Amino acid sequence: MREFVNAETNHLGMALPKGKLRFYRRDADGQLEFTARTRLTTRRAMRQSGVFTGSSFDLVGERKRTDFRWTRRTTGG
Repeated sequence: MREFVNAETNHLGMALPKGKLRFYRRDADGQLEFTARTRLTTRRAMRQSGVFTGSSFDLVGERKRTDFRWTRRTTGG
């Protein structure tokens, strides 16, 4: 999810037309790298807006326990 404020301070401040919206970032070499695309519905000026950029499908993770606490349970009665 990407959020932005549609205001003049962000060089916007006008109603945005619906259409395709593409996201890029700079990689380690400073080159632009395409990261996501979505369709934009009309966004009114001076509003905080958010657009869903999609779900990742190729992420790999690893769990690592950094803390552990054991609490003895007491039974009611």
